[in-house]
Amino acid sequence: AKMVHYCWSPDGRRVAYRWAEPDPDGAAEAVRARTTVCDADGGNPRAVHTEVGAEAREAVRAGLDWR
Repeated sequence: AKMVHYCWSPDGRRVAYRWAEPDPDGAAEAVRARTTVCDADGGNPRAVHTEVGAEAREAVRAGLDWR
């Protein structure tokens, strides 16, 4: 897995980041992506969204923005 995107919250207290990895089923083009939010020091990580397959590929292309 590797981190592909990150962004800071508007108040600078939290970070959102997205990891992407190959699909464990072995399909070369399929990936799994997970978006996590944590405190600025890396504490209290919480997965907020997971994408698989076509949704994951689009998420990796699209980037990440705090909303």
